[in-house]
Amino acid sequence: MTTRAVGRRDAVGGMRASGAGAGGRGVVVASSLVLLWAATGVLMLVLPLGAMASDPCGSAADGLICMARGRALCWQIPWFGGPVLAVVGTVAILARVRAVRCGAVLAWAVGLVAMVVAVGEIANSYRPR
Repeated sequence: MTTRAVGRRDAVGGMRASGAGAGGRGVVVASSLVLLWAATGVLMLVLPLGAMASDPCGSAADGLICMARGRALCWQIPWFGGPVLAVVGTVAILARVRAVRCGAVLAWAVGLVAMVVAVGEIANSYRPR
């Protein structure tokens, strides 16, 4: 009676268990997605409110944050950019190619930092005359 080995052959010709390392990959992917989704959600809520709370404007000539366009940008940047980062990042992180997954995590984090910097610059545009 012959026994059949379960798994795939490795480079040397031996057998390895099928799905080896797949459990670790799932935990890393799930934890990175949860962390990035949470960071995106928090920033979508906090960035506009923080920017609006920081404007002691007297007139529209005091800076971009004092204009309706600047206040609208403080809401639009995180509320449009956040979901775009989340959807594109999630699709890329779920890809099978490891370099794409790592690049997606990095690009998502850089995108969140860019949102913080953009809204922060609008909030810091107050220049009283």
